[in-house]
Amino acid sequence: MKQTRILSIVSANGHPEGKNYEKRFLFLTINADPITLSPMKLMTKQLTEKLKKAGSDGMVPICKLFTPWGAATWLITGIEGGILYGFADLGMGCVEWGGIASVEELEAIKGPLGMTIERDLYWQPKEGVNYFELETLAAI
Repeated sequence: MKQTRILSIVSANGHPEGKNYEKRFLFLTINADPITLSPMKLMTKQLTEKLKKAGSDGMVPICKLFTPWGAATWLITGIEGGILYGFADLGMGCVEWGGIASVEELEAIKGPLGMTIERDLYWQPKEGVNYFELETLAAI
């Protein structure tokens, strides 16, 4: 259901004493239907196949996961036995490599307002980066 709302905006036109008021109207059409949010699917079939091929020995990140409400970042390098492997930075100033968790465990984590961990859809691994030497993964 769409609704049109009228907002009136009063402006003092930049006058320091607030004289010369000007009234403007803004017409907004909004969709009043309820919004439902569904969590992002962390792993696609294609991505899972790439991660399985790399296994637990992969050292080149294939995808990036992050918490939109905080500083936690994971660069996933492989999957073996249902466990994701890769570089983890929980926002405490150190990057670690190893087994992280299962996809199901990461999908079950809920942040404020029900937010979930997300996958950076546009992230690409950078060539020549030694991820072991980084202090943080947040800006990578």
